[in-house]
Amino acid sequence: MHRNPSAPATPRHSTILLVEDEPTIAITLRDDLTDHGYLVTSTGDGAEALQLLKRQRFHAVVTDLRLPGADGVEIVSAARRTSPGTRILVVTAFAANRAEALYAAGAREVLHKPFANQAVLAWLAQAAS
Repeated sequence: MHRNPSAPATPRHSTILLVEDEPTIAITLRDDLTDHGYLVTSTGDGAEALQLLKRQRFHAVVTDLRLPGADGVEIVSAARRTSPGTRILVVTAFAANRAEALYAAGAREVLHKPFANQAVLAWLAQAAS
């Protein structure tokens, strides 16, 4: 694994569930997270993400809103049920029409697409401090 020398130190056990079905975003964000020392589990399918949340605890979940299998609202809700302390970031271009459902499910932070991967890294660093 290539480690970015300017990256902030992250605990080896910082696990991230990345749920994104757009390949370009998923690959580049997963690579940047991994380069910064995070252990990333990635899927583009909402139903698979729900199964992963049942089997494993994650320090943070970064999820898209529109996904095949299950949407981001369902993922947020499941993450809140299974691990209330997990930080959750919803990344989407469609939050405006689903904002009420997202907040009701427990989402508190939304990042609008397009975004720089550095914004996700900054969000994670803030969570660690």
